[in-house]
Amino acid sequence: MDLKNTIQDLGRANIDERIFIPEQILFQVVTKDAISQALKGSITEVYLIPELTEKILVRGRKIFAILILIDEVAQIPAFNEAERLHDHKLPFNLSTLTDNIGLPERCAKYFERHQWEFTAPIFERGVLHRSFEKKTILPFVHKDPNPIGEGGFGKVYRVWLDKEHCRPGSDFPLIFAKKEMDAARSHRKELKNLSLLHQLDHPNLVKLLASYTHDNTHNLLFELAENGDLNDFLGMANRHENFEGDDVYYIALANLSSGLEHVHNFAETTLELNLIGCHHDLRPRNIILSDKNFILADFGLSNFKEAGENSATPFDRGRDDYLAPECMDLETFQKGTVHRSSDIWSFGCIMAEILTFMVYGATGIKQFQEARRSRSSKMGHSYFFCSTEQANKGVTDWLSRMEVNLSRAGKKLLSLVRDILSLEEQKRPKAKEVSAKLRLVSLTELINQILHYFSLNKARLDSPEMLLEEWRIRAWAYALDILETSLSDDASKFEDISDFTAALNYLHSMRKHLNLLSSQDGEHKVLALSPLQHLNNSLDSLLSPSQQHKSAIYFKISVIDNNIWSDLNIADADLANLSMEKSIRVRLLLKHMTELVMAENKMQGPFSEISTPVMIDGNAQLGHHDIGRVQDGKSISTVLVEWRSYRHLDANEENSTEIFNRVGALTSLLREKKPDDFRALNSRGFFHDAKRQAFGIVYDLPGDGNQDGGILRRATLQDVIAKTYKRVSRLPILDDRFNLASMLAKSISEFHAVGWLHKSLMTSNVALFSKNTGPEAVLDQPFIIGFNHSRPNEEFAFSEGLRNSDSEYYHHPLYRSHIEGYRAGFDYYSLGIILLQIGLWRPINEIASVPPEQLREHVLKKLVPLLPQSMGMRFYEATKACIEGINVPESGNSENDKKNLLLKFEKLVVSKLFRIL
Repeated sequence: MDLKNTIQDLGRANIDERIFIPEQILFQVVTKDAISQALKGSITEVYLIPELTEKILVRGRKIFAILILIDEVAQIPAFNEAERLHDHKLPFNLSTLTDNIGLPERCAKYFERHQWEFTAPIFERGVLHRSFEKKTILPFVHKDPNPIGEGGFGKVYRVWLDKEHCRPGSDFPLIFAKKEMDAARSHRKELKNLSLLHQLDHPNLVKLLASYTHDNTHNLLFELAENGDLNDFLGMANRHENFEGDDVYYIALANLSSGLEHVHNFAETTLELNLIGCHHDLRPRNIILSDKNFILADFGLSNFKEAGENSATPFDRGRDDYLAPECMDLETFQKGTVHRSSDIWSFGCIMAEILTFMVYGATGIKQFQEARRSRSSKMGHSYFFCSTEQANKGVTDWLSRMEVNLSRAGKKLLSLVRDILSLEEQKRPKAKEVSAKLRLVSLTELINQILHYFSLNKARLDSPEMLLEEWRIRAWAYALDILETSLSDDASKFEDISDFTAALNYLHSMRKHLNLLSSQDGEHKVLALSPLQHLNNSLDSLLSPSQQHKSAIYFKISVIDNNIWSDLNIADADLANLSMEKSIRVRLLLKHMTELVMAENKMQGPFSEISTPVMIDGNAQLGHHDIGRVQDGKSISTVLVEWRSYRHLDANEENSTEIFNRVGALTSLLREKKPDDFRALNSRGFFHDAKRQAFGIVYDLPGDGNQDGGILRRATLQDVIAKTYKRVSRLPILDDRFNLASMLAKSISEFHAVGWLHKSLMTSNVALFSKNTGPEAVLDQPFIIGFNHSRPNEEFAFSEGLRNSDSEYYHHPLYRSHIEGYRAGFDYYSLGIILLQIGLWRPINEIASVPPEQLREHVLKKLVPLLPQSMGMRFYEATKACIEGINVPESGNSENDKKNLLLKFEKLVVSKLFRIL
């Protein structure tokens, strides 16, 4: 077959039944040899053939093929002489062909007629508009007769591009969506909007592939959404295979919200563009589905303004049932002014329908539409409001009924929907806040699924290491408020979408690994831990420093919770083999000692009784406690002695044994190695003084321990405040006061974490040690003392009432009046009174102008409000929380209640004071 016939056979019919030659198969036929052979039969100057062959091969194969087709190859030299042997200069008009190139008229007409078959445009991704002549043959080989989308400005069709009419390596899709528009103005507006959004390259904003005008029709080409639009999706009888899990919906919504956020707050650094945008037509028809993503489309009504301008825009049209109340008066049809908050309303309506579909399916969607249909509606719509001043009761009732069927994540999403569907525009959250909260909803659902898999594996594998990894992921979730039932008001978490994507990847990997592990036997459990540990480490790296601190606190408290030992089922000696910080192992041992004391078979020793006599210095005290000396071989050490008297108790064996065990347990606890945050002196042990009818608990004092000269200057916080508060020059600097407050709060948290209550917190039981001998206040090296009345935090633990009148100001009114027994919250109250004195830097007897029983009310009303100006809001809030009271709902599980109370104390007090530093 000759070359002419071969080229003719390459022809393809497009959707208009016009023939075109696909570029790639043409180039496969028009080879160097084919060109050379054709020229040899047509060009008499054979010496020109090699050079002409090279030029045709590089830049003129289409022109050459046209001449082959019309039997005019001999005209090749004429194109070259006229500098027209360039395919990119096609098409030529008749005047150019005859006057410039010099073709005979008949030849020129044939060339002009056939050139269109070879000049079908090549489509490449881009936003630059192209206008094609009417004779242009488009390389589209198939078009669905039925539109896949339709709106006020045009129709959208599915179209196929010839697969052999693409440049090598092109990523232009062979199947795409083509929006055909008659109105040039509407096309220009949408093209401008899409060109702006193209700069963002956001995965959840529809991608414009190309734009062109042909035969007075204006066209926009888009990537095809293989799963249709959200409106069709919500009408499906069953869930789509890509959306079987609830987490997929939440993640898709979070990412869609991110796209809307970028429309509302358009920022492109390369072009230095800062704009505010509004979609103006948010509805399910304009949200398309691709894989597991919701993609925002149809920007025909959208507007972009300079960032300094107001987003207010007169309402035009769009939105259907998802119209915001401010868009139009439903009675008078008077159009209003809309803002970005109107988009947020529409988005909230869409989320409400998606939640409905997740719970009730397509049937629920129809029922929800009927539930909100207003009898007074004149247009047959099912709006989500009745008027600008009246909510749609059908909506509120529907959401309330649906709530009982929702998971924790679903309830958080519902809470966000309620916030969004506010009739008052200014109360609706901004897009950035919506995105952040939707990300937390997504993470909540994934965390719930992961914890479910952990519970399955925990029952099968009985692995302490596995349990620790579970507590790590719980701690991570706690740091982000994911474990809370309600949706956090803090929208700052995971504002960075890259962090969110990374978190999703790690959580998906963890879920997959746990799912796989649940199907394996127990022999693989050790090997299985390594990926979990790595993933937990990666998740921790995504947290901010304050969140990492919050996570660490939760993990610490959870690990040393009462139930952990029975769950782990390991002995003390095995703690060294667990993959946890040494400081947590220490805390776990301390807590375990407390549990042993409270066990049914009371601990009988061996206790740390001191056989060496302790010499009490009658002239030296620290607070209410004595200073004594102990002979250590040839040296003498100065010690602190706290007395635990039993003189007031009934002289029976049970009480005596209880006091002995309590003192023994306390000294055993305080002599163990403790974390620095404990801020308690090391105990040497205790001794019995029969004359005093008391046990003396002995502590080492900071310093070298040899003679008074080696001991640091010591004083109580009560003494320091009393001696310095009247002299401004002696007042401690704010940083030191903040640091002292933080250390005291952390110390109480540590003591409670291992299962003990202090019971006697006051400024006279805060000891300060310093090398400084000047008159100014020095607050370094604080220690809490006065543990002589401490007891385990157990409901039925042996307890004694108040005996020290100096402590009246520090004890909660409910305890002082014997209405309630002592509990952890009363330690927090005492700490609050200490914080108040640190903040005002005045002793309690100077600022308390009322009797002790009226102190709490007086402090909250008159004194605490003085703190913000001098100490800041965080210090004020922490102090107020302590004195006002920290409470958690009773769950019926006392151990969980204790843990939750301690976590709340950490959140409201410890973390706030820590963040000041």
